[in-house]
Amino acid sequence: MPRFQTSPLEVEAVQLRCSYTFGKAKGCAGDWLVIHADGRQEIVGAAAFLATYVLVANGEPAAPPAMRGGAAGKPSSRRRSSPRAAGRKNGGRPSDTVPSEWAEARTRYERGDAVAAIAGQLKLSPATVYGRASKEHWKRPPGPGVKGTAAPAKPEPKGEHLRGRVRCPSCESMTEYDPCEHCGKAIKFKG
Repeated sequence: MPRFQTSPLEVEAVQLRCSYTFGKAKGCAGDWLVIHADGRQEIVGAAAFLATYVLVANGEPAAPPAMRGGAAGKPSSRRRSSPRAAGRKNGGRPSDTVPSEWAEARTRYERGDAVAAIAGQLKLSPATVYGRASKEHWKRPPGPGVKGTAAPAKPEPKGEHLRGRVRCPSCESMTEYDPCEHCGKAIKFKG
């Protein structure tokens, strides 16, 4: 656990990753849980913590730690920064797709064109096109393979309709027709 110092007192502190309530104590993500040498614990807001406490490394005061997520324009100490990942969420590839191309992609998507063809034209993956369509609530016309459309009706099986369901000895499926509606083989009755 990292050690921090305020005035002459040394404390241990942990930055909260999520909000929580424990008894009367409430903490928000980014706040700090400060543990004093006498066992007392307190929750300190992120801004107040950075203004009050200084990181102690090997017994010597050091610069205050950067807040997770990059407070005050400083990069976070927990995340690696690279020129490739700059300005992108989750380190994805930068999109050189301009808004007019996305407008054309939306028109094609809403017309019902294949997503693979749209993605190929934009030089992106189909998942990227699907993600953008979902995020921006693009409408897709109903068609085969689209949720909410009815499956084509199953053709009526040929053969004699039996009084009840029987198990086909060939495929072990329950059927109401002779021959079996699943495998097409005749049902042999004993008797």
